[in-house]
Amino acid sequence: MNILVLTARFGMGHYKVAEAIKENIECRNADANVKIVDFMNYLFPKTSKFIYGGYNALVFKNARLYNAIGKFAGHGDAVPFRFMIAAKIKKLILENEADAIVVAFPLCSQYVSAFKDYSGCDVPMYTCVTDIPVHKDWIADNTEMYFVSSNESKEMMLEKGVDKSKIIVTGIPVRTDFSNGRALKPVHENKRNLVVMGGGLGLIPGSDLLLNRLAGMDNVNVTVITGNNNKLFETISSNYPKFKTLGFVDNMSEYMKKADAVITKPGGVTLFEAINTQTPLYVVNPFLLQEIGNARFIEDHGIGRVVWKEKDATPDDIEEFISNTEKLDEMKKIMLKICKANSKYDIMTEIITQEEEKAV
Repeated sequence: MNILVLTARFGMGHYKVAEAIKENIECRNADANVKIVDFMNYLFPKTSKFIYGGYNALVFKNARLYNAIGKFAGHGDAVPFRFMIAAKIKKLILENEADAIVVAFPLCSQYVSAFKDYSGCDVPMYTCVTDIPVHKDWIADNTEMYFVSSNESKEMMLEKGVDKSKIIVTGIPVRTDFSNGRALKPVHENKRNLVVMGGGLGLIPGSDLLLNRLAGMDNVNVTVITGNNNKLFETISSNYPKFKTLGFVDNMSEYMKKADAVITKPGGVTLFEAINTQTPLYVVNPFLLQEIGNARFIEDHGIGRVVWKEKDATPDDIEEFISNTEKLDEMKKIMLKICKANSKYDIMTEIITQEEEKAV
């Protein structure tokens, strides 16, 4: 079976989900041939880097405008340039002899759906939603099945008119190295281990204010992971020699499994990486629309602490959070329950089941 996974690099979360989908499918079906396609780069090879650059600048410098655009997009139904793009989608499907398409970015589902309407193409499309909130752009005609992160996400889809039979709660896919148990802390290790991270863009929550407070705490080992933000890496390495500062790492699961807690922005992938490693979350000042929805999930399920105002992330508050071992253990147990509930279904099995049912 040939499966195309369509995604985009707006942030790193969507692409990480695509990689996890590929890995999970191939683990369950050795005969599956899975190809990840950066949809924006495929459609606009000469301009995609400028599109992504504009997105990154918007997130860093004008989050309010980003949120406003997100709200506006969630109310729109137009798919611009769909006829021009239809030919490229057709070529992509034919060249890869695709038997199924899985999308991990909402724009992909909109364009593939429009192409299917236009062409009558019968290659099935499946959508994997990469955050707790489900905005309208995720929902597209000609979708066989939606894989969503939580019961909350399922309810949002039902409210938007999606048929219940088309929604399956799988959690957000993460790589298998995040789900094979926690690392044991060395017996001689008395200090608490904290990981501070900001995803692929290196959006460290609270930044200087938070880092200054952590630098003044003697009972914690702090590892800061700045992702692809090289400027931030240089700044933190110079200003905070007490910390272990790293750039992009490909073994994030190891750091999370050894941590007593992770201080981070609540992206959807980061949230479920933490859930799968049973690492309690300390979230500071979520401000992007999807982050706010993810943060509410953290609060509602009691798997971390959300500090809605940066000034409230005081040393005493952080100290209280990481020192309350009973509360942290309870959070880990809740995270494990979420993992077990989500493990009932997987994307590969559902795709095969759907195709078998249609063949009968």
